[in-house]
Amino acid sequence: MTRFLALASLSLVIVTACDTDTRRPDPEVKAVKSEPAAAPAKSAASPQASADAPAAVDDPALHRTYGAADMKLAACAKLLDDGTIEGHDCEKGIVLYGPYASIPKDVDVKISFDISSKAALSVGVDTVSQVGKRFHAAMEETPVEGGHTRHVGLTIHVFESTVGFENRIWLQSSSKASFKITNLALVVP
Repeated sequence: MTRFLALASLSLVIVTACDTDTRRPDPEVKAVKSEPAAAPAKSAASPQASADAPAAVDDPALHRTYGAADMKLAACAKLLDDGTIEGHDCEKGIVLYGPYASIPKDVDVKISFDISSKAALSVGVDTVSQVGKRFHAAMEETPVEGGHTRHVGLTIHVFESTVGFENRIWLQSSSKASFKITNLALVVP
């Protein structure tokens, strides 16, 4: 069974993960809700920006879908023309992060992707803002069997607007990992 860690700061988190191997049951989904903080969130629009930047204002342009091209990649990974992210000989740790999005208040942000690898590995996702200083949610390691594709998805309710909203996808493996991530989307409805 997949283990989940869903800690939230101003967030409601629903985490799912499944693979295409029909011999295994779907993993359980857990939700965690935390109460909004008294003070409004302030966060950074990019890793270089000040952590004291003002919170995002609700603007129709903020409601959009981000894809693989909006993410930053580790040196071992590259973005292919079809939107696939391919990694070769990656050390354990963060392999992609971003998009440093402005998120309006009271929305359910959806993050999803498919990951495959020839060798077994584990994948995790966490969501932060303020250049990693404000924690929103995390999914503990989810196993990916060698030769199989695993779907990973999270829904995070953001109570207060924020800027610099970032997802980090990280890998754990007994040796250097090679992988493919497809269908990556961060949807701000």
